[in-house]
Amino acid sequence: MPLARSLFRWVIGRCVGVVVHSEDAVQQVMGQVDQLDVQVVEHPPNLVVCRCPFPSRPPLRLLFLGFVREYKGVDLAIEAVAIGRDTGLNLRLTVAGEFWESVSVYESVLTRLGVEDCVELRPGYVEDTEVDRLLSQHHIVVLPYRTATASGVVPLALSAGRPVVTTPVGGLPEIIRNGENGAVATEVSAKALLEAVERVGNDLDRLGDGAAENVAKWSDVAGAILAAGGFVAD
Repeated sequence: MPLARSLFRWVIGRCVGVVVHSEDAVQQVMGQVDQLDVQVVEHPPNLVVCRCPFPSRPPLRLLFLGFVREYKGVDLAIEAVAIGRDTGLNLRLTVAGEFWESVSVYESVLTRLGVEDCVELRPGYVEDTEVDRLLSQHHIVVLPYRTATASGVVPLALSAGRPVVTTPVGGLPEIIRNGENGAVATEVSAKALLEAVERVGNDLDRLGDGAAENVAKWSDVAGAILAAGGFVAD
């Protein structure tokens, strides 16, 4: 946005403290304003979701959830499914969310790669009441982002006991820990994303248990806000 950087500095410069959701965001804030108290706390889930058993497999079902924008790399996830199919992996991908580009852009990718039978596009805003059901129908949540700070989708997935596969961008590797609650791809590419999916798929039950542990709470955020403002919570 025009003047966004100047407006950011103006607003942040009048704060006594700031709460962010990743160390990566700390660097962005501190790069604009010096000597500002910054508290870091993980992003808690915005909705109450229930942990439920994984659906039967194969196939291994992947879910991309949220706004579909170019920087979120849905095309990389589609390409990863195509590579996996060519090597004999039984994968299915659901892309559920509001598309900021024409859906036809992604439909053409499906046609070009010949994966119309194993990738489902569900354009449209996902209502809160649908999130639980979507998570329950899939094994792994994928975040093939090209850039990022944090993500509100990650805590929802973890709360549901769904491991997350992500790319090594922004603050996402701070939350998704290899071999604990998912996997971080070695680079931003379809091939690396597929390799990370395979690692998680081969250890799904244990990583599902790890995903459901130590999910951040809104009380943690409230405490951080109070601390940033110089207050002490009882």
